[in-house]
Amino acid sequence: MKIKIGNTLFLLTLFALASCGNVNSSTNSVEESNAIDIGGAANIKNVVSYLHRSNSYKISTVIDTASDTLTYESHYSHDYYYSTFDASGYAQDENGVFKLNSYQGDFVSSELLKDDSNNYLTNVWESDLFISFANVDIDNFTSTTDSSKVTNKQDKLYILDMMNIGRGILTEIKQFDLTINSDNNLLIEITTDSTAYSAVVNYQTDLSFFELEDYLSQNSYYQTTEDEQYLQTSFAADNYARVIYNTDGKTVAGWEHFTPNYFYGEYTEETEKANGVTSSGYVCLVDFSSNGTIYNGMYYFFISDTGIGLTLASDNADYDINSFMNYPSNLLAFNNLQFFNYYDSTNEYVSLNSQIAEDFMNNFQVEKMFPGQALVATELSYKTANDFSQDYIVTFTLSFEIDESSAYMEFEFTNFGSANIDEVDAAFNF
Repeated sequence: MKIKIGNTLFLLTLFALASCGNVNSSTNSVEESNAIDIGGAANIKNVVSYLHRSNSYKISTVIDTASDTLTYESHYSHDYYYSTFDASGYAQDENGVFKLNSYQGDFVSSELLKDDSNNYLTNVWESDLFISFANVDIDNFTSTTDSSKVTNKQDKLYILDMMNIGRGILTEIKQFDLTINSDNNLLIEITTDSTAYSAVVNYQTDLSFFELEDYLSQNSYYQTTEDEQYLQTSFAADNYARVIYNTDGKTVAGWEHFTPNYFYGEYTEETEKANGVTSSGYVCLVDFSSNGTIYNGMYYFFISDTGIGLTLASDNADYDINSFMNYPSNLLAFNNLQFFNYYDSTNEYVSLNSQIAEDFMNNFQVEKMFPGQALVATELSYKTANDFSQDYIVTFTLSFEIDESSAYMEFEFTNFGSANIDEVDAAFNF
């Protein structure tokens, strides 16, 4: 049985919200590749140079430890990149570039991706979405034999990235070698005291990833519905309120006001007395002048009978209220609606993606409400009411395991576009 956790727990942490196979060792006679023309003999220089300008190869990685062996592949193609290591990648078609993931036994696409200037990406290889041999400095690979050591630090890091190996092992590496194997493919060998890493970079045959290519032949990017777009834009405006209920789930304990310039936790007198909290919030001020004083930075504030009290929280001018309080508009869920399935019987959108659920749990600092207990986010769902109206309501349900028992919390958002507090707006000329 799932146990509902009371929303009043949020009051306690409200302001805590403030990211080895054998190789061909001959160096005297190096064969040329029979499968593809790389512009000369299959030596280190020519193979790495070919990979540097190519967009078609496969990296098959093997990680051997004393207790386990792990294998996975990274596929590089003209129209896509995909790694089975984390079951993710990117693809492009005539519409643009989109992200790929494996979800519930199939591939799933994201919405079209945009750059920092809000322009749609059009080329998967020119968008800095992944590391490839195009990143390495070919001037550091000049050996005309079939073996060479990798000595340049940046090139080592790039190769580790391509093999999906954490950069943290760099200082532990004892061997970092490249070899042309008997099939004229590139063999990468990396060793530490405890682990052997190896990868074959095949640029010649059997390069197609048939399952993914079959999916892409029938599918493109994820197209959001009108309802989903309304959900996204409603939260993106950073103007809404969260309703906080008492443990009975019916009595209102207060409201959290999210606005573009300030956040304010407003609680009923009963809530303040019962929980020892005070209605208060944070406001971002830029060159605000009052009574001869200029205010710049993030300020803690409260409303009293005599006006508004201010205390400097941070003079970091790079902050805005959204990032300072990590607004719900930053949730992974809103850019990954492809992971939600709609169930007509409950009028609910449900995602079993653990990353999305964990991101929601972290955004609201749920773990801090249960010190000393182990929480595992398992599911995030949402339902809406009064769509496309001033009374629009969105209710999220976070499901999680707490010390191996099932529990959930509900988060209700309302007053989209009208969460401002008149007294605060007037005081700071918002």
